Amino acid sequence: MTSTEKITLALLRDALGFGCEKAGGPPHEMSHNPLHDLLRGMDGAQWRAVYRFTVEHFVTAIVFARVSQLPKELMPPRNVLIEWMVHADKVAADNRRFTAATLDLVALAAQRGIRSLIIKGVGVAACYPDPALREQSDVDIYFYDRYADVNEMVRGMGIELDGKFSDKECGFIYKGVIVENHRTFLDADRGRAELRYERTLCGLLDTGGVRRVAAGGRSAGEGSGEDRAGQGGGGVEVPNLDFCALHVARHAGSHFAGGEITMRHLCDIAALLHAGAEMGLLRRNAGEGGFRRFVDAMAGLCIDHLGLDPALAAGIVRDNKLENRILADIFSRNGRRDYDLGQRGRAVRMRFKLSRFCAGIWKYRLIYDEGPLVHVARAVALWLRKPAVIFKT
Repeated sequence: MTSTEKITLALLRDALGFGCEKAGGPPHEMSHNPLHDLLRGMDGAQWRAVYRFTVEHFVTAIVFARVSQLPKELMPPRNVLIEWMVHADKVAADNRRFTAATLDLVALAAQRGIRSLIIKGVGVAACYPDPALREQSDVDIYFYDRYADVNEMVRGMGIELDGKFSDKECGFIYKGVIVENHRTFLDADRGRAELRYERTLCGLLDTGGVRRVAAGGRSAGEGSGEDRAGQGGGGVEVPNLDFCALHVARHAGSHFAGGEITMRHLCDIAALLHAGAEMGLLRRNAGEGGFRRFVDAMAGLCIDHLGLDPALAAGIVRDNKLENRILADIFSRNGRRDYDLGQRGRAVRMRFKLSRFCAGIWKYRLIYDEGPLVHVARAVALWLRKPAVIFKT
């Protein structure tokens, strides 16, 4: 682990504060904080590397909240601090913009008798110490059995729909915000494993119900967030915590297999477990194969590096080798998506995708419990249905 990675993890752990109850209060109020020893002597280049790392891993605002509480002598140089603050403010502003667009779209659907469920996003953010600091890039909404009706509603407003990449969702831009209208929660047509988890998620939604939170992430009622729909005032409906835990873990697994997992995915799992998602149920829902090993490993990383109380992840089977390999993979990708490849030729993009797939065969086996040839066959079948996916990066 590099010094940049070590320092970022230490700042992130303190910012989340999941272990502060046992430590005797907020980290910055402790009489001696080991983080301070780690930060002494850092120069501008080191601080800039940490800042860039938080950007690449979508945790800029969360970590800045901790950096802004440091003693003056430990703070980054002024130029880095200002740049970091501007980026953190942009995250907060973007979240407010997403909130406004979400509320407006939910209201439009409600006028037509269409019920909305916000998945990921604010439902996960509500489990963070400050929901406004969890960075997001789009809004994912499930309109139950009214998927086609919502698409028709959006078309009627003159908005172009984009469903060329997935049968799971149809995307569009509403008031400057990317919205994904979900037909299903997962790519249920991409194999038996995804179909099984899709059915499990539907079962969790049926049995566990929904929560109501403010669109900005706070609980719509008093308390910490299990406010049942209809009992709180205002806000939007989001799935129950156990649904969120499986959905977020599966989402993280797909990003892991595709080489795009970030520290935010790990933070999401830690936040959900800290908020009350049941680890035992998550493990049972994960099944007996490689995905359960991935879930256990992610929980282990949350304990070791993000301060999650081990009691909240009771029953996991620790595998230090796998945990280290997953953490190294998170760091090696640095959370960067290869947007620049979109400007390259098709041959370059295909070569990149092929090399990424070959390097990640072990990850596909772990997440999807299938060999590379089976996965290739499924990919080819998808390409025949949706050719645009071939050159998507």
